[in-house]
Amino acid sequence: MSPDIVEYCDEIADNFLISYDCDDKKVAVELYCISNLLHVFGPQGMPCFTIDPIYYKDLDILKINFVNFTPPVIKFKKTDEKDIEIGVDDAEKVVNILFYNASNRILKTLSEEERINRKKKR
Repeated sequence: MSPDIVEYCDEIADNFLISYDCDDKKVAVELYCISNLLHVFGPQGMPCFTIDPIYYKDLDILKINFVNFTPPVIKFKKTDEKDIEIGVDDAEKVVNILFYNASNRILKTLSEEERINRKKKR
């Protein structure tokens, strides 16, 4: 991510920071205290942390999984951002994050020309 793209950041939940561009499109997600927030290791001490994005085009939802397994129960929590929910398991560990209306709310890859034009606007 280029720092020239980020216009402002907003904490949407404890330890979750979202960066936005000048058009209010999401450009980055930052998680803090991940050893407390996420499952880093599984039952036998095996690493289970991953970053696995899945886009459901028919629903316009981007889901980013943070674990390489599917918990039996996932509860979705609202955030301060209306189009984002955080999925947690029974242990209250974050297992995924959902972005609704993804095609309209997340910045797509910019061409070099678009990057230059954005720099000029600043």
